[in-house]
Amino acid sequence: MFKRHKIFNLFYVVILLFNVYALAVDNQLLRMIAMPLIGMSLILYLLIKTRMEQMFHKLIFIGLVLSMGGDIQLLFTDEPEFYFFTALVLTLASYGLYGAAYFLDFKRDFTKTKRVGNILLLVMLIAIVGSFFMSRNTLGDFIYPAVAYFFMLSVMVVLSGYRYQRVNRLSFKLILTGSFSFAISDLSIGYYHFVDPEKVMMISYLLTYLIAQYLVIMGSIERRVI
Repeated sequence: MFKRHKIFNLFYVVILLFNVYALAVDNQLLRMIAMPLIGMSLILYLLIKTRMEQMFHKLIFIGLVLSMGGDIQLLFTDEPEFYFFTALVLTLASYGLYGAAYFLDFKRDFTKTKRVGNILLLVMLIAIVGSFFMSRNTLGDFIYPAVAYFFMLSVMVVLSGYRYQRVNRLSFKLILTGSFSFAISDLSIGYYHFVDPEKVMMISYLLTYLIAQYLVIMGSIERRVI
């Protein structure tokens, strides 16, 4: 799979390193240049490779556009109650669209195994409840948006598991891993904003977010319905 996308992979690694460097040195100008490159490169590659021929790809595309908007909003955190909330709403909407795309695969055959999705449902329930109890005293006015956000995140992850045996194994693995990477990314940035603003948590957020978007887009490109 990686050989088929070698040129784009190299380009994306450069974008990843550019973003991590900009964050590590706290260069806001570099961050404002580097961050939009994530969404722009993935959007363009998705368009070229899929031509938006199926509803699945259209939903992923719109979700990616909204997610890119959320990325840009996160650059402006001097007024967190406005910018962070806006980014949260945009990302929430993108997860909803990703989940809707995964549901298209799931509903193709409700009779096939739901084992993987059911296991993920339990895992996400434990993880989200645990994270909520860790940060509930620091969420403040964000408590209800946070509950809605992590609920949608969980739905997306679980639906990625319900694609099992409904699409080819490569697409399933890529998108499932990408969904888990989103969960790690969101827990990292949530910890940074509401528990302890350690720089390592922002770097963890950025790395896992870049990986997550890459895996979901590649999983969408490589998707074959069984």
